[in-house]
Amino acid sequence: MDTFPDQQRTLTAATRNVGSDGPRESYCRLQGPPGGWHVANSTTSESKSTTATSAKDCTKPTGDENDATRYFDEYLLASEKLREARTEQEHTKSQQMYKAWRATSDQKNERASRSQGVAVVRTLVKETHREKETLQRQMVELEERAQSCLEQAAGAGHGPALVILGNQILQNIATEKDLHVDKSRGLIRRAMEQYRTANTAEGWFNLGHLTWTGYPDQTEGDVAENDIVLQADPLTAMESFFQAIEMGDTDAMYFVGVNLLGQDDEAGEGSEKSKKGEMEEGLSWIQKAANHGHGGALYYLAVLDFSGHACLGLPVGTQESFTAKLDQACLADYGEALFLRGSSRLQGEHGYERDASEAFADFLRAVDVDHADAAVSAGAMLHTGNYPGVPRNQSRAFQLYQQAGELGSLDGWRNVVACYATGEGVPQSKATAKYIAETMLKDK
Repeated sequence: MDTFPDQQRTLTAATRNVGSDGPRESYCRLQGPPGGWHVANSTTSESKSTTATSAKDCTKPTGDENDATRYFDEYLLASEKLREARTEQEHTKSQQMYKAWRATSDQKNERASRSQGVAVVRTLVKETHREKETLQRQMVELEERAQSCLEQAAGAGHGPALVILGNQILQNIATEKDLHVDKSRGLIRRAMEQYRTANTAEGWFNLGHLTWTGYPDQTEGDVAENDIVLQADPLTAMESFFQAIEMGDTDAMYFVGVNLLGQDDEAGEGSEKSKKGEMEEGLSWIQKAANHGHGGALYYLAVLDFSGHACLGLPVGTQESFTAKLDQACLADYGEALFLRGSSRLQGEHGYERDASEAFADFLRAVDVDHADAAVSAGAMLHTGNYPGVPRNQSRAFQLYQQAGELGSLDGWRNVVACYATGEGVPQSKATAKYIAETMLKDK
């Protein structure tokens, strides 16, 4: 099958143009899941409500630090119970579906056999309706309790709780339709105040990112002036990032470092000497982040060693120094590093011996941290089965292609279309192939 474009990437493609704006997206804690943005070492509630709810198991906050911690612990406990309840809901649904199928399949008469599908639905509805209502009621109570405890923890001055509430506010703005600009501005100010009041590394980082990009994000393209809720302010953002750095935040170190190093790509005022000074400062921040095990910083230093840097007077390093640095980034489970090492091992280049099985392992590790290109490459290896130590498995290849597509890879979707069209790894369906091509690849 020859319809799998760009299955393997070159070193140039894998490096993502180091020194550009790319890393900004990768290290923003605001790029969280739909359920809400996260704070380090905490579990967020998936409730999107930011209004006070009944206290349930929580009492009125007093502002005492011990109370704040207790409320937050209760929030975490309620959130965990909510997660378990949702898991139980899915498990119960699966069990009931199985019982329904067994009940109908045991019927021997021909009429029952012909109407099996209808019987399954009736049986399932009958057996699960009461259980569903009970579990749903429990989940609503847990959600309300989690939100109430979170808000009371924030009211008592708990930093991580304040950050989570700030994240929830931004999520509400992003998901609510037809929200007036003035109301959005008020909510944005409220979120920013939550971050400031939290006075944590996470809060300052999120505040820095929000003021860096503005709202809507003005770093990704032009935004109509009437639609701007918060004007981007990089200088103010840097102040917040440095607050986070003072608290030991390695993401902030890396973010600041990358953008200071990016001076080499920007024209404008300022002498070459001042630009070089900023770039040297940027490199020092990246090095500090790397010293704390930051995967992105370790990867950046590896690629910098590979390519050198004329303005900073850094020569191209040896293959030994490059592989040593890249291996360190891989130990941190950094997706780009794993993908680059996998590509190098697959081709037997850049200081790595050719080893398809090790390359495949690197790709899969990168997939575990949601690297789309790695999913395409791993899928391509499984699809052909032409690599030592990697047996052919077109069904698994299809799954990886689909995962890559869901992560935003057009190559992934192209391969999914090809699999449906030819019936390789999935039952053939040209209609499905056409539908995916028209919806996911239109005008691409």
